[in-house]
Amino acid sequence: MRGFLLMLCGLFAAGADAGVDEWKTYTPKKEVRSVATTPGGLWAATAGGLFSFNPADGTYLTFTTSEGLRSIDLTALAIDSSGNVWIGASDGILHRLRPGSGEWTYIHDIAILDVSRKRINALQIWGDSLMVLSDVGISVYSMSRAEFGDSYIRFGDSTGVLSGNVTGAARFAGRIWASTRSGVVSTAAANPNPTEPSTWEVYGIADGLPSTSATSLLVAGDSLYASTAAGIAVWTGSFWRVVDGSQSLNVLGLALPGGTCETALFVTPASVGAIAASGDARILDSPAGLTLSCVAPGGYVGTMNAGAVRYQACPSAGDSVGFDGAALPPGPPTGKFVSIAVDEAGWVWAATGKTNGEGFMGFDGTTWRSYHTGLYPELLTNDYYVVSTGPGNVKYLGGWGPGLAIVNASNEIENVLNTSNGLPSTVGREPFVVVGGVATDYAGVTWLTARTPSGDTTLVTINPGGALDYVTGCMYDLSDSTCDTRSPLRVLNSVAIDDFGTKWFANYGRFETEGARGLYYYNETRNLPGSRDGWGKLTELDGLSSNQVWSVAVDRFGDVWVGSDLGITIIYSPTNPKASIAPYRPLRDQIIQDIVVDPLNRKWVATKRGVFLLSQDGTDVLAQYTVENTGGKLLADDVASIAVDGRTGLVWFGTEKGLTSLTTAAMTPERSFAGLTIFPNPFEIPAAVPVTVDGLVEGSSLKVFTVDGTLVRNLDTPGGRVGTWDGTDGRGELVSTGVYIVVAYSEDGTDVGSAKIAVIRR
Repeated sequence: MRGFLLMLCGLFAAGADAGVDEWKTYTPKKEVRSVATTPGGLWAATAGGLFSFNPADGTYLTFTTSEGLRSIDLTALAIDSSGNVWIGASDGILHRLRPGSGEWTYIHDIAILDVSRKRINALQIWGDSLMVLSDVGISVYSMSRAEFGDSYIRFGDSTGVLSGNVTGAARFAGRIWASTRSGVVSTAAANPNPTEPSTWEVYGIADGLPSTSATSLLVAGDSLYASTAAGIAVWTGSFWRVVDGSQSLNVLGLALPGGTCETALFVTPASVGAIAASGDARILDSPAGLTLSCVAPGGYVGTMNAGAVRYQACPSAGDSVGFDGAALPPGPPTGKFVSIAVDEAGWVWAATGKTNGEGFMGFDGTTWRSYHTGLYPELLTNDYYVVSTGPGNVKYLGGWGPGLAIVNASNEIENVLNTSNGLPSTVGREPFVVVGGVATDYAGVTWLTARTPSGDTTLVTINPGGALDYVTGCMYDLSDSTCDTRSPLRVLNSVAIDDFGTKWFANYGRFETEGARGLYYYNETRNLPGSRDGWGKLTELDGLSSNQVWSVAVDRFGDVWVGSDLGITIIYSPTNPKASIAPYRPLRDQIIQDIVVDPLNRKWVATKRGVFLLSQDGTDVLAQYTVENTGGKLLADDVASIAVDGRTGLVWFGTEKGLTSLTTAAMTPERSFAGLTIFPNPFEIPAAVPVTVDGLVEGSSLKVFTVDGTLVRNLDTPGGRVGTWDGTDGRGELVSTGVYIVVAYSEDGTDVGSAKIAVIRR
């Protein structure tokens, strides 16, 4: 059998695995919450997942929900004596990763508690016990028995009971100590009943702490230290004493330095410091541009904006004191994907927000490219919140204030349009320009919306040669003969252009504040029924589900799909909009933030409660994707934007927590059969994943034959570029080992393609 397999491998070229239904998530990992060091480097828990770094060869391993995590919002980290990595999350989920085997274990005991706050703040290894320090309290987990034992939730007697909010723990002087956001507590290590609150002593400002907001505990030498929001305190045996030099410092954490020149390291948001052998605290360094967050034994410091950096407090011979290395894996510069689009080269482009935006970015599948004012001052601000693509691989980035950035096919900023070169200001706030939507028609004219212009300019066009033109005059409230120039009437956001050149405008979105008055459309060449001066309007009285229109899309049948805060409305006759308009009932309780049509004419619908996949005519909800039913691979149920890459079948989901892709069969069909590709080839059955047939024309059907011409199976396909076969015959039984012929037929039967496949039955 092995010789037969090798022979077939030589006869048939194998393609890449299509990986249909495979998820991949992309998150920034620059905000580090916890760091742990190992002999081979470090591990870091971040706001965007987990990563490890090996400084010897500069390599990273990264983990998000598509690599095994159940939550990416990580808050705590510890490594046991066997090298297992324990990770805590803000939602209370506890993970264990065995790095050697890649095996994951998930512990949900805290996550399923019926309490509002479950964040795991710290993890500590005490022998066989994993101390889980959370907003719930102290939970003791036996690693050998894989079960929780006692939990300590309340501390103190009736005069001052503290509840949960534990940030650190230590064993010192025969007692168990814990830091909390309301003070420090301790109980005797021999206490037979530590679940009883009154067996815990509570220490506050009256006992010498500089603040009751305690962030960590550390035993260094023969002393116990507590870090707080207002300094560091050391336990004297009967009270706490503030460490000289630490007064008023917001100390986030303490760690052993990994050497003998200092007693302990500590970090504040702006600096790294040390407790010297003398017992005093001193600032060692205040790195410009870094916001620090945590510190690990050995000197690795976590940051909020640059991953982890190493601090050499006790340098080896030849090394210098200070920061000497950074650890930040490749990834997106931000998790804000409020608007996304795929260009002709397959790059994903994303805008980041209306206020506190971080510019925009492009991703080629491997490398991220960031565009912001630090690199491109001509962008004016970083508040770019909408993106679209046009012919010639041009990208348009609409800003809330800076205007429109145009990125050319070489991915360079070609121009920035604002009041200095032709765009009208927004309600007279020059140079403030808001561009809400951009689309290019069949004549190559690019239409863009200028939100609430102060004059009578409603739309701006960019001609193929680059010259600007303007649609001026009034937009009429067509219920009467008045010309309404109030600014809410001229809030036009995203735009879609149908097969007849009619421009359809959404009037609302996740950043819009003005009231909505209906769906407006414009056609400068056709006099559509009910329109005046090219303008028309639809409202709830005409059959819209709501006047608050969030999104508009035109499908492959030419129908106009309108998303609102109350579901979807479909316009079946765009040349006579009021004559054939109907609400889509199944999603009438959803806010429809985006609608995207894939090459199979299916509709991908982004809502605040996940993503819905609708059939071509919308009669069936084919799938719903949420955080829960994807195991966190969809990073948030509030999905802001969707993009489809018809070349690869990748569907991209943009959220404000990161970007997710799903591999689907929604690939643009070929115009004619130029040769089929089948993979994997050879195909071993039974198989969990069917074989993929690539290179189909639209509406293809498949037949599988033996080499002597016997029909084995008739197969339908989704209608796009790919089809599948699971290796069974028409009776549902697995076929025998051998060579088979796959023949593809166009919908009308006039075009045919074929290819061979080797099947290995195990």
